[in-house]
Amino acid sequence: MITDSFGFANVVGVSGESDVSKEVGLTFKIFDSDGKEIESEWRGDKIKINAGSFGFCCISVPQTSGEYTLNFFE
Repeated sequence: MITDSFGFANVVGVSGESDVSKEVGLTFKIFDSDGKEIESEWRGDKIKINAGSFGFCCISVPQTSGEYTLNFFE
């Protein structure tokens, strides 16, 4: 199921398409509506992607209600 609304016990899974020339590692940060970085936990292997489709799980969601932004960095 695709959603942009999560509950406290949920975790985030991500899938998408990438256009990279070699394998890259991804990191992520979660920010609240004021732009403050929120601590989050990655529950899995390091995120590595190649060109084409990718998918991974599991990023913990913030435990306080609100609007958040999830950003990925290579």
